[in-house]
Amino acid sequence: MNRRAEKEAILIGAGVARADFAPVAMAELPPPGEWVPSQADLAARRDLRGQLIASIDPPGESCCVGDF
Repeated sequence: MNRRAEKEAILIGAGVARADFAPVAMAELPPPGEWVPSQADLAARRDLRGQLIASIDPPGESCCVGDF
């Protein structure tokens, strides 16, 4: 069983767009390694860096609408 292929097929079949962030969006981030969360940040938040996270936006409310 190829879970990655099955997952992609389900997402495509459901019309879920999956794409990398646009270069203009990536340009808003600091270079890798330049910003590191403080210990206070880490202590005050739930660490989800190891989790796969998805956002499902209602129709017309996509966070990625614009001239990217």
